[in-house]
Amino acid sequence: METGNSINTNSYSNCGISVFFTKNGYSFMVYDLNEPDVFLVREKHAFEKSSSFVNAVENLINSNDLLKQDFAEMNVVIAVDRYTFVPNGLFPTNLANDYFKFNHGDLADGEGVFFTLFDEADLYVVFSYDKLFVDLIENMLPNAQIVPDVSWRLSKVYDKGKKTVNGVYAEISDNILNVIVFKSAKFMMANTYKFVSIEDAEYLLLKAYNVFEFDNETVPLFINSSVELPHVKHFVKNITVENENN
Repeated sequence: METGNSINTNSYSNCGISVFFTKNGYSFMVYDLNEPDVFLVREKHAFEKSSSFVNAVENLINSNDLLKQDFAEMNVVIAVDRYTFVPNGLFPTNLANDYFKFNHGDLADGEGVFFTLFDEADLYVVFSYDKLFVDLIENMLPNAQIVPDVSWRLSKVYDKGKKTVNGVYAEISDNILNVIVFKSAKFMMANTYKFVSIEDAEYLLLKAYNVFEFDNETVPLFINSSVELPHVKHFVKNITVENENN
């Protein structure tokens, strides 16, 4: 995978951009649509603590010339921790709120329920997020597609998951553990966990092996993390560390 700091072109018509937002900051990647794994620009920034999240995003959009370019595609990827999957054939969109509340309870103040179709698995991802943020993006970046980060991560491992047959895919960052599981070449689970100690994260990872009755000697764990996981390494014998700061 290649990265760079600038684009030597006057046109973005063959390029896409993915902008990743958390409440603390943002990053973006510009890529060639013909080689989507080759990043032409890749940067990460923190928001000023004096601004609210939505105000910080609005200031960014107003001041960043790159976001005003005519990209062939634009994805706004948002970090969500409350979501659920619903099969396409079982999802009347007018019941999105009901599906979400059944799994996660009431919404937080200022939140709304949104959904997007993950085509590869024919599943809807139903999630909650800040309504003011969504309104802002729809008004200021009308060509952008808002994507929950679980959909983005799943899209990155979906083909690999089906080929690997059985596998656990994990990412650890800022006391957040994201886990995706494939079994018998089928997508089985995606969960986001908040944890206090790294031992908690290790327990949750090992629990996935237990719940899905995976052989710890053979079933691979693909993990994106710079954190040491001694208990996991002792138990799982087939580990691939992928330190991509996406």
